Amino acid sequence: YFFLPSSANGDTIDVFNGFDGSVTVNGVDIASQTTAEVPYSMDESYSVSADGRDYTLRVMKSGAEAAIYINNSDADGKGTDLMTYLNDEDENYDKHLTATATGAILDSDGNIDNTPIKKIKGRGNTSWEKPKKSYNVNYESAVSVAGIKEGKKFCLVANYQDDSLSRNRILYDLSDAVGMPYASDSRYVDLYVNGFYWGSYQMCEKIDGGKNSLVGDIEAEDYLDANGKVKQDFPFLCEVDPGADYLTDYFTSTNSGKLSIKYPEVAKEEPGYNEVKDYVAEKYDAFYEAAGSDKNELSALADIDSMAKL
Repeated sequence: YFFLPSSANGDTIDVFNGFDGSVTVNGVDIASQTTAEVPYSMDESYSVSADGRDYTLRVMKSGAEAAIYINNSDADGKGTDLMTYLNDEDENYDKHLTATATGAILDSDGNIDNTPIKKIKGRGNTSWEKPKKSYNVNYESAVSVAGIKEGKKFCLVANYQDDSLSRNRILYDLSDAVGMPYASDSRYVDLYVNGFYWGSYQMCEKIDGGKNSLVGDIEAEDYLDANGKVKQDFPFLCEVDPGADYLTDYFTSTNSGKLSIKYPEVAKEEPGYNEVKDYVAEKYDAFYEAAGSDKNELSALADIDSMAKL
């Protein structure tokens, strides 16, 4: 099988011959280490003669909305290619390894965006143990992927445990259709890393705060007042994260188990670090208890329409 991205020409393919001798593809002779243009149709099978053997070739064209190309052949400065580095499974391995990379976004119309990738890292908890892994990608500047509004942070979701590759997409689109706030927009994409095809992925807006992010109405310094002190009330974005480990800056509240704050981003050495955690834990516990009671307290703590849509 010869797999093509959705933007590929519909009549011909350029085939490079890496064999020592000539090969023949659909009647076209290709000399060693050269490239030739070969006509094709996706409805036909073609003969290939190479290295003294005969094969049957079928060309398949992706229906994905874009192709994502990521390249870094020296991710750790020691000659290790990107995916070997990110997916390292030795005893010191973790999904928090990060790398930079060159990037290209190619939509189905052939438009190309070559914005570099500031950071790529592994994503997921139990899903990270699967053979096909997910990743978080942070571009150096805001990009659009096949019509998604411009942003810097995206998730490449593998959907390994879903044979249809469609359940997340259907639910994200449905959430958007019913007007649920902050529903991630997403597109089907083909992922290529260092020239190799890694499979069909779902590229989603990452749930994050700040300019050019899904939750754009939270700014980094919203938790501080004019004097640099923590406000009595401020917006935040947190995640219930049962898979958090020692490499994640998580904390626990009475009802949540492990919580990690996604926004505001407050480092341990910055002012208000403990106050922000205490505030989020207090708010989360109050919401949790109100949601599980028969009292009329929930409307004071949550947007009821938003909850119903969720």
